[in-house]
Amino acid sequence: MYPNIEFGEDSVTGVSGETATAYLQHRTVLYKVAYAVLWDAGLEDDVMDVLSDIAEELLRKPPSDVRNWQAFLVTMTKRRSIDHVRSAPSRHRNRSDFDLDTVPSEQFEVDDLLSGIDLAKAIEIAEEERDALPEPDRTIAQQCLWDQHRQRDVADKLGITQARVSQVLKRARKLIMTKVREKGGPL
Repeated sequence: MYPNIEFGEDSVTGVSGETATAYLQHRTVLYKVAYAVLWDAGLEDDVMDVLSDIAEELLRKPPSDVRNWQAFLVTMTKRRSIDHVRSAPSRHRNRSDFDLDTVPSEQFEVDDLLSGIDLAKAIEIAEEERDALPEPDRTIAQQCLWDQHRQRDVADKLGITQARVSQVLKRARKLIMTKVREKGGPL
């Protein structure tokens, strides 16, 4: 459906496996984000150029301390796409009177940043609460909610029933969400 970006094992030498894995995991979303921004400018043919630039930048300068890879990569893709639209070569090549007012304004970027900060705060609170859970609740919450493992797989791994995993997960989820709300998170 979406073309693959070359970011194979040969090209990730020197890049943490986490960076390459995150890019590969979210590339379909990144493609959609770039396409949406570039399509408005009539530059949808340049999606692969923007994504290739992002892959090159990740190879050249891998980020550190990323809490939410999808949010980081989506923001990076959105900004690179907007930069591409605003670049002189794109405007000249397209020979259009593309109105930069159709590109999200700085206010939208500030709003996106603030909502991202709120989300980051909620994630931080949720992780603290997860870490405060007793065992095996903490393990079940980590594997099901953060690592996205299926309940059946977690149950098999821990040697308990899926019903027990579901019960513990429901209790842990409710406790975490309550604590996030109490501490000012956006849930």
